[in-house]
Amino acid sequence: MEFETENRMLREKMISILSYLSEVSLYLLPVFFLFRRSYATSIYIWILGFFLLKLFAEKRLPDFRTPITLPVLAFLLAVIIPSLFTTGAGSTWREGKYFVYGIMLCLVLTDQVTQRSMLLRRFLWLLFILSLFLSLDALWQYYYKADWFGNKLWEGRVTAVFSNPNYLGFFMAGVIPIHVFFIESNEKMSAKFFFYILLSLCVVIIVLCGVRSSWCAVILLYLFWPTGQSIKVIVAKFASILLVLPLGYWWGPSIINKRFIELQRFLNGERFVLWSQTCSMIKDNPIMGSGLDSYKEVSQRAMMNGHKIAGYSFPHFFPLEIWQTSGIIAFMVFFFLLYKIVTESLKYIKSKGEYSLLCFSLLMLFLTSVISIPFFTRYVSFYFWLVLGLLSGAMKREGNPQMESRVPVPEVVVTERQV
Repeated sequence: MEFETENRMLREKMISILSYLSEVSLYLLPVFFLFRRSYATSIYIWILGFFLLKLFAEKRLPDFRTPITLPVLAFLLAVIIPSLFTTGAGSTWREGKYFVYGIMLCLVLTDQVTQRSMLLRRFLWLLFILSLFLSLDALWQYYYKADWFGNKLWEGRVTAVFSNPNYLGFFMAGVIPIHVFFIESNEKMSAKFFFYILLSLCVVIIVLCGVRSSWCAVILLYLFWPTGQSIKVIVAKFASILLVLPLGYWWGPSIINKRFIELQRFLNGERFVLWSQTCSMIKDNPIMGSGLDSYKEVSQRAMMNGHKIAGYSFPHFFPLEIWQTSGIIAFMVFFFLLYKIVTESLKYIKSKGEYSLLCFSLLMLFLTSVISIPFFTRYVSFYFWLVLGLLSGAMKREGNPQMESRVPVPEVVVTERQV
């Protein structure tokens, strides 16, 4: 009896340690992506290793069962398998490993958010703190032409720690719903005012980084955040847009002014010409695609054959990029995945709490990146799948409101000898 009790206590202590290490590794991942990107791969391996050891200690199978899981796994196979045939295993892994890691992260978070109720809220606070740091760092960069780490402006636009302002706009747009959530979840007016100031700071940074798709995402969020609102709140939203977004006209560098002016001339055809050229490239291999990270090589071959192809390394549109990379099946599975995300999100988007903000966070990420960032880049693979994993786990917990953490809690067993 005493031996069994000691074994149970040892096992529960091991589970507790592995749970702690697994959770800390999950928190370290966004930090390393911001400041030490070369080590992010190691963090992925840590997360998977601690997660598998924890499952073994708990003697259970992972719980990935959500309506989104099957489309996610189908999309993974639809992207990787054609690329194995077109570019080979080595090139596929080199260019697609962060995509694979991102989906792995999504599945791990689906399980862990369900198992550990505080994980989601802690992640929100972590992302909030990182967004505040990036805002202050970018503001410093704007005034002093270099941020705290020596990163300089990118053609007059702030980047903070990123190599490109589009990545900063992508990150900031994705965390803005978290600020709105903190505004609405606090009852004290002083707390609401504090978070509203920080929200405005994030919007100012999006203006200064000059990512037009992020501006559009912010306007959409401001106008359609699904809460019961008084006339005063609606007026405050419109006033915020009118006061903050036009700052680029007189405050930002000339490049930002130019991007504001160019926004109204978006239909000048540059993107549409690029998409048309991509469609021409797709016709050469519509079934299997050309392989991961093949766009630049294929476009160069097209130029050698006399075609006029713009000098871009990706087509600046997710669906065309996926089709050109992995073929028609991956293209169709991608839209099925979007369909499942939207239909499942609509069930929870009016819920009180974290579910609604995660739906909007994913929407903001998509609107910001769909025509600005390559889908298979490490930034999108990391952050898009991270938020989808949090959303998937939150939906699973919301669908089972009585679910509690399944991590065994140590019990106090009184033996005869102790008595």
